Amino acid sequence: YSVEQALRLRDDNPEAGFRVIALTMGPAAAADALRKALAMGADDAVHVLDDSLAGSDALSTAWTLNAAINTIEDVAIITMGNAASDSYTGLLAGLLSEYRQIPALTEMQSLNLDGQTLRGVRVDSRGRFELQASLPAIVSVTDKADKPRFPNFKGLMAAKKAEITTVDLAALGISAVAPTTTVVE
Repeated sequence: YSVEQALRLRDDNPEAGFRVIALTMGPAAAADALRKALAMGADDAVHVLDDSLAGSDALSTAWTLNAAINTIEDVAIITMGNAASDSYTGLLAGLLSEYRQIPALTEMQSLNLDGQTLRGVRVDSRGRFELQASLPAIVSVTDKADKPRFPNFKGLMAAKKAEITTVDLAALGISAVAPTTTVVE
């Protein structure tokens, strides 16, 4: 859903010159998600792959992703899902917002860009809210957002051949990131 929103923002705002770069942190199998994003239409993909990241908590993950984002020039909008499929904490958008000192619009169901202002709608148990933030900004989207497009055959074939940039902690200029929380039972 977040890739779809990024692609729509790029496609609906050609004058902005956006590029969609899919970024993930995870084991080797996480490259499959990057290939799917490329097949959908992402322009590039970056995989943070380092064995020392296994078992990272939300703070360690946010710190590492922030370091990876710092290697990309002119980041205007960071789109992400509401929660990771492995931990469901829902903390990354807020943590990245704090690390980067930029606004976060969370749990969004729709987005549009009006110049340098990102606008969107959040619907939750308390009601419907229209939110906005100046760029650069972070957005987390729910599974109630526009359904993701299906990659076409040409996109699938191109994604198979596409090069995914792989970086480790050393390439990001950070040492091993120790989890700040531990599950004991």
